[in-house]
Amino acid sequence: MVASTHWLASAAGMAVLEKGGNAFDAAVAAGLTLQVVEPHLNGPGGEVPIILYDARRESVDVICGQGPSPARLSIELFEELGLEVVPGTGSLAACVPGAFGAWMLMLRDYGTLRLADVMGYALRYAERGYPLLAQISDAIGSVEQQFRTQWTTSAELYLTPEGPPPPGSLWRNPALARTYHRLLSEAESASEERDEQIEAARRIFYEGFVAEAIVDFMEVEVMDSSGRPHTGVMDERDLGDYRATVEQPLWLDYHDLRVFKTQSWGQGPVFLQQLALLAGYDQLLRPPYFAAFGGRTINIHPSLLPAHGGAGMTGAAVHRSVLDSGDLASGVTIHEVTPDLDGGPILAQARVPVLPGDDAEILAARVLLEEHRLLVSTLEDLAAGFARRRVRAGA
Repeated sequence: MVASTHWLASAAGMAVLEKGGNAFDAAVAAGLTLQVVEPHLNGPGGEVPIILYDARRESVDVICGQGPSPARLSIELFEELGLEVVPGTGSLAACVPGAFGAWMLMLRDYGTLRLADVMGYALRYAERGYPLLAQISDAIGSVEQQFRTQWTTSAELYLTPEGPPPPGSLWRNPALARTYHRLLSEAESASEERDEQIEAARRIFYEGFVAEAIVDFMEVEVMDSSGRPHTGVMDERDLGDYRATVEQPLWLDYHDLRVFKTQSWGQGPVFLQQLALLAGYDQLLRPPYFAAFGGRTINIHPSLLPAHGGAGMTGAAVHRSVLDSGDLASGVTIHEVTPDLDGGPILAQARVPVLPGDDAEILAARVLLEEHRLLVSTLEDLAAGFARRRVRAGA
């Protein structure tokens, strides 16, 4: 199975699996394809955090595809430019593009196929076209004037004489297609050996013609969100020195789950901190649950509910442990009890009716969804209580 945010990327990954590639080959094919068909979300100039499980070694690894800031980027430079913050757009905001190096590292060390076998999907969509998502058309429309007056190379690629391309239109990225054609040609000319071809592609990107084009563009003044145009400071050394790395993940045991995340160069530690905070409030977040069926009350153990970090309760399990215990015809009433700040209960209640065509598993799924909604609602009530108490204390 391959899952991604775009059906063409998922299809590319599945095609790789059907060709005999492994999961890592498929991930690289899908990732490179996403850079073509979802340019409003990612691209070859971006970065990528990768968390993977290698079944051969039974290990979880992290590939850091986050490039660093240019060496010449400093507080002193921004002071000289009269800037108090890093502009959110433009060349000064650019980090070394780490995504390509990370994908190449994963393909070389974890995959099995050759570069052409996984890059071909992205290349063909860039060359022959892909149906434009409405979100892409909207994103282009939101910056149309900037494209026309300030970011003219983007206008050449993404604007028609009439304006943004309409959703569903067949759209191409010929510049990227030419880049991948040349990169593949030079990599295959460098060696016949798989790993050496992949390493050659990485080197060409960061030290060859792609790097040269990036450095040349950095010398062009580009308008940014500061309201003034600036050149960039990324140079050949920044690009040539960059290497994606394999790291050990950070992890946290939360109930019966072990959750893996990136180290502090990404947002991963924040999620683990949130889980650690929640684990300290088990009594608050794990109130008693019970459902009433035809006048009969059935307890539901909270660790079986996915909202609490457990493995989740399948519809069949709910059927066996809960729904068989009562009369389905009467529907299900869910009660949520959470202590408030003064020790009293906050009681929320909802009824899940039986709809035509419901069987035990369908009803069970809707019960669990409604239970999750009730939990969120009671926690919001609790948060509002904290806020009111803080206001009173400040007064």
